[in-house]
Amino acid sequence: MSADANDLVQALEALATQLRDQGQMASVETVEQALEAVRAADRDAGERDLLTTTEAARLLGVRSINTIKRWASDGRLDGYRIGSRVFVTRRSVEKMLHSAALIRQQSYERDLQEAYAPFESDGKDSADLLGQTRRGRTPWTARAAANAC
Repeated sequence: MSADANDLVQALEALATQLRDQGQMASVETVEQALEAVRAADRDAGERDLLTTTEAARLLGVRSINTIKRWASDGRLDGYRIGSRVFVTRRSVEKMLHSAALIRQQSYERDLQEAYAPFESDGKDSADLLGQTRRGRTPWTARAAANAC
């Protein structure tokens, strides 16, 4: 429950207690209805707290937004399509944080990253991997050198 809603609930509960002590039962009933409305509105606001697939992936530690979309489609996450975009509820993401499916996905992604690691380079090592001792010239640099003479 948000801090503002919590403060309002506490104030309404205190008011209901005061009115009950004074014997104003009709007013107590009205305050209790308002109290329930505030609680319901806060629950609904929590449900509508939507995240983009990118935000959800970041919070869950998953690399692919397509995984988030698939989980929303499968019903593992509460998802909504708004236009062409997919959003998921923060509550469903928080529930998924300790699920077996998330742990399996994170393990799969770690294994995949380890498997790809030897093949990833910054381009400096590519000549060594191919057994070349030096880099060749690109055609445009050879022409530029010939034209400079």
